[in-house]
Amino acid sequence: MSYLVKTEMFNVKQLAGKRFRGYKDFVKRKLQQQDIEQKRRNKQKHDAIVLNKQTGAMRKRLITDTKVNRQENSYNRHIEFVEKKKQQDQNALLELKEQERLLIESIEKEQEEHQNALRDMSSVLGHY
Repeated sequence: MSYLVKTEMFNVKQLAGKRFRGYKDFVKRKLQQQDIEQKRRNKQKHDAIVLNKQTGAMRKRLITDTKVNRQENSYNRHIEFVEKKKQQDQNALLELKEQERLLIESIEKEQEEHQNALRDMSSVLGHY
């Protein structure tokens, strides 16, 4: 074989080797990239599941809190209503007591005036 043929064959072998090594590197890089993407997708799925659990727990806690707040507000309104009714009853009772006192005073005045009138009449009739 001539020198040219040997060098040409050597160049072809070298080029084929480079191509093969390049293809192997390409396949290796592609597998690494796929592995990285798969890990990223798995992490995204995991994060989505964790986030979904957290939002679910937050939603459940929010619903529970609103129920508790609604019950507390309802109870507080009931207590306010009862206290308001109690206060109205006390005010009405005080007003009735005041009216009773005024009525008793007016009756006493009338009785006193009646007795005075009787005394005056008896003193006037006693002179005759």
